[in-house]
Amino acid sequence: MTEDERHILYHGSEFAKSSVSLEENLNHHAVLYTTGSGSPLMLSSVIRYQDDKAPNKIRRRRINREYLQQITKEALIKKKANSFAYLMSQSHALSPDPQEPSDYDPYFLDDPELKTGKNRTVISLACYMGSVIQYTRPSDLKRELNEHFRNQHPNIDPSITLSKIRKVKADLLAISEDLDLEISTVALSYAYFEKLILKGCDLDSDTCERPTESRQSLVTKENRKLVACVCLLLAYKVNEPKRPSGEFSVLMKAMYKYMYVSAKDIKDHEFQVFAQLEFNLNLPRQEVLPHFEQILYRQDYLNVQEYLGEDVDFFAVAPLHRKVET
Repeated sequence: MTEDERHILYHGSEFAKSSVSLEENLNHHAVLYTTGSGSPLMLSSVIRYQDDKAPNKIRRRRINREYLQQITKEALIKKKANSFAYLMSQSHALSPDPQEPSDYDPYFLDDPELKTGKNRTVISLACYMGSVIQYTRPSDLKRELNEHFRNQHPNIDPSITLSKIRKVKADLLAISEDLDLEISTVALSYAYFEKLILKGCDLDSDTCERPTESRQSLVTKENRKLVACVCLLLAYKVNEPKRPSGEFSVLMKAMYKYMYVSAKDIKDHEFQVFAQLEFNLNLPRQEVLPHFEQILYRQDYLNVQEYLGEDVDFFAVAPLHRKVET
């Protein structure tokens, strides 16, 4: 043994004077080892081995292993789970036929063939049929068409007339032409607007029913322009692929220019109109294409292909079945 090894001491007066065993001191104290010159060499301590902890560790490991053995592929297959498949029903698929019959007829409210009044005489022969329309003042023709509309739709609010509906549609079309919007966007807004006219609840009401004679319609003479602007805004958000600079501010300015509806009123009523549409802005093509074709006809397009171009494919949908009154 060298001299340095002989001078390695257990440092600390309490440890040196203690009469307890070396094992107890090592288990309860930190020991500093120094050289003969007093320089620190090493500091050590001993953590006592606890036998009572071993059974708990073994028990936990055994439980974990048994739990892992239970999670097998066969157990997962046999396990019953809640199915949400009924929430994934198919709707609005890209097929010519609608998935569900629709209650909305694009020709029901605003019939495009309703252009003449009582001064029309139809001549029907064996191989020839023609019409003779006498001259009628625009004011008289407007009154006759509104009376016919009122007789056909007695449950709609009396303040809503056919001339007002067509005037609102003309303003929406003028806005779209000013901003170079897609015709399909305007057609969507037409469908939204007519659906809201046919609803039998007020704008601030929580319940919606079919219009009745004793119940006010959702769209009235006072709010028709506001509702129409909100419909165009919703259709713009859903359908418009190109947006002018400034996002919605340009659209809001155009609405105020043509219909005198402020942007604040449109934003305040947007969610209410969205809720009255039952949060369904993706309408079947059978409900939108009739409006689309009418707009094309008014803008002197021969067909849809001329508007879209030769390189663009589209779905051709047969018109809805319409009853002809005799």
